[in-house]
Amino acid sequence: MSSVSLVMSSDQQQKHLNAINKSIDELRKFQDRTRSPKPIPHQYVGTVIDSTVGLLCSCANSLDRGGRTIIFSDFDNWLSLMKITHRSFYSNLHVAVELGIKHLCKERNLSPESSVGKRFLNKIAKIKCTEKEIRALQKYFSMLEPSFIDHVNILLKHSSLSIERKKIWRQYFNALTILRNKASHSNSRLTNNQSDCLLEGGFSVMVSRNNELQMNTRQYSQLASHILEFFDEII
Repeated sequence: MSSVSLVMSSDQQQKHLNAINKSIDELRKFQDRTRSPKPIPHQYVGTVIDSTVGLLCSCANSLDRGGRTIIFSDFDNWLSLMKITHRSFYSNLHVAVELGIKHLCKERNLSPESSVGKRFLNKIAKIKCTEKEIRALQKYFSMLEPSFIDHVNILLKHSSLSIERKKIWRQYFNALTILRNKASHSNSRLTNNQSDCLLEGGFSVMVSRNNELQMNTRQYSQLASHILEFFDEII
């Protein structure tokens, strides 16, 4: 890994350090207002603050090789930091995949339609309403932006991958979208449809026996490897 001093001037580094250190000090002032026995909603906010301080300490230490630490008196609070790390990884990985796929679509002059908009446009003719209302509905649904999966589908459709590989990747990205959404949700319980989708997409290790989403840092490298494998195949 390259030394940070090669890509950042000392003035820039100090500017970032000053901002981070100030933010850490400001956030720590909330400890008395957000720790037990304060109301539970306050404690929820405190958990996010504590986890963020932990991440900020890591960012600052990488700049000045400092020894900033954050110690959790409650193991559940430490677990919250891990959950925030999970959310960050899965969410940002999904963003990276979406950007990469959109880049390839643009590069290959592929313009996907919104599957949701198209589905509703087909149903509008059956709706009993005035012509003016129909035109308004048509205008609305025709303006819907294509989704991530719409981009995936058109890219796969115009690729040279086999039918089987296209099916595998469609299922994979449907599952990845569910993973991203559920990782950011307070309720880790999976619906039967979500669970089936994760299993079909190859994410069985992330579905617990109680049908809940279970996350582990060991899954990070596997997902990154799968995504790179997809881009290797599609490019």
